[in-house]
Amino acid sequence: MQQSNIDLRPKRIYRCDGRLQAGTSVQENAAPALRGDICNDFLNPCYILSGSGFYIDAAGRRCRYVPGSLLIRFPGVPHHQHHDRGFYADKYFALPAEYGRILRRNRSSNSGSVPRWPGGSTS
Repeated sequence: MQQSNIDLRPKRIYRCDGRLQAGTSVQENAAPALRGDICNDFLNPCYILSGSGFYIDAAGRRCRYVPGSLLIRFPGVPHHQHHDRGFYADKYFALPAEYGRILRRNRSSNSGSVPRWPGGSTS
């Protein structure tokens, strides 16, 4: 097994005025596990550090994830996450729902313009 240089021990959650959060999720799965009926009210990018499984949307479509995958879970979108047997770890952000709306709007307009985040600059 290849050793990782990523320190998975800290399980802190970092907060900024209640609007932004970041942290590490760690879970040991003795058997395959399903986290079902998840529906966040925030934009939730999640980078998989260890473990594998499937992201399952509300329609039952499955998307495989492995270390190095980036899952972007949009606010108000029901989903499930199936973890294979073994150690799972991810780094996540919880961003205000308005960021998700901006990403969806810019994706659907396909204008090629740089998104402007509320109250901030693009750089």
